[in-house]
Amino acid sequence: MPIPPGKPQSRGFALVMTLSLMVLLTVIVVGLLTLSSVALRSAGQDSAMAVARANARLALMLAIGELQKCAGPDKRITAPANLVNPDAAPGITGVWQSWRPPSSSPNYTLAKTGDNFLGYLMSNPNRTRKPDPAVLPQASTSARRLVGPGSVGVGDPKREISVPSVAIASAKPTLSSGALSWVVLDEGVKGRINLSPAKDATCPAEKITQVGAPARNGFKDISS
Repeated sequence: MPIPPGKPQSRGFALVMTLSLMVLLTVIVVGLLTLSSVALRSAGQDSAMAVARANARLALMLAIGELQKCAGPDKRITAPANLVNPDAAPGITGVWQSWRPPSSSPNYTLAKTGDNFLGYLMSNPNRTRKPDPAVLPQASTSARRLVGPGSVGVGDPKREISVPSVAIASAKPTLSSGALSWVVLDEGVKGRINLSPAKDATCPAEKITQVGAPARNGFKDISS
């Protein structure tokens, strides 16, 4: 049927609307894909964070359990590792069994390095090896620095503490459960400077604290 003269033609309107709808649908699809990728990435990060927190909790439980097992009995002796191993960082703790020396010619070297040594309180990937006070546990794959410049200061790497990492077996061979590292430091061999009492007690609680607190160590006079 011919178009009457003077009536505006609407030829091509359907094509323009179709293209507009296709562009709108494309924008919606791209937006949904972006949201799904962000959600998947967030879920992966949450899963990794949950695994890391579980590994940290497990490392704490292992450290407490090893401390109770090795140093729990009253006859156990703890000492810094650098007293017998010059290469050890200050703070790493070793545990020995106490012994009764013979009446004549005691061999203290043999007593300290023999079966009386129970090991160092740190993560050890090779638990079957007999503990040796002259050898720190070595990392089979990697090590983690647990005490760094933020704790001991920059430019003093000898005081930094790195311990071996122990891999955690996963129930699924294709997935990794990460690794853990832990170390127990002996606070009894440190000079504490933050336990001095207040100068003037303002309440009964502070007076009680002053009775049980140690004397001031005079750390203000210590120079580097």
